[in-house]
Amino acid sequence: MDIPQLSADLRAGTKTAHRAVESTPFARLLFSGRAQRAMYVEYLRALHPIYAALEAALERLGDHSVVRAVRDPDLSRTAALEADLRWFTGAEEWRETLPRPESVAYACRIEQAADADPALLIGHHYTRYLGDLSGGQMLRRIVVRTFDLKAETGAAFYAFPAILDPEAYKVAYRARLDGLALSASVVSAVVAEACLAFDLNHRLFEALAPTPSPAG
Repeated sequence: MDIPQLSADLRAGTKTAHRAVESTPFARLLFSGRAQRAMYVEYLRALHPIYAALEAALERLGDHSVVRAVRDPDLSRTAALEADLRWFTGAEEWRETLPRPESVAYACRIEQAADADPALLIGHHYTRYLGDLSGGQMLRRIVVRTFDLKAETGAAFYAFPAILDPEAYKVAYRARLDGLALSASVVSAVVAEACLAFDLNHRLFEALAPTPSPAG
């Protein structure tokens, strides 16, 4: 009997959903360096409740065998997001704005998944953090250039000072996933949750896209 390879199943199973997110107008603006400052700040604000929910769940369920295999404080992004938001907005002004409904829905889903089965957190963990270590590193350079950031102040979200080699880290991460003793049904559920995470991200990106100006 074939042993499920979670990392390969996650990559293959989320491929279409991943491409759909990358093709959104908002993603194209970000990666082309054409996002306006206010739009970018809104993006960071939208991410904050998502990472806060994920990292709170990981902390709460840290003793669970599956969560323990992937949880790594070096990946945590909440504090970095807060630092960037303070830099862009000044002090704690960003907290005065309510998060978008799409962000709240995304955060709520993470909490629901954690309560239903901690293994489902793998789907969200994989989607967010491997993205940050992959396309996020490309986006870091774009953000620094677009907003003329000095010494990359304001780009803490993309910085992983304790991870010196992101590519090696990702290889080791996938090996940890594949070392988990998960049944085929749990693997399928984790992949489905990762697809849902991409879908939630897609909805958020659609909401963040600028509204076209009326013709005429």
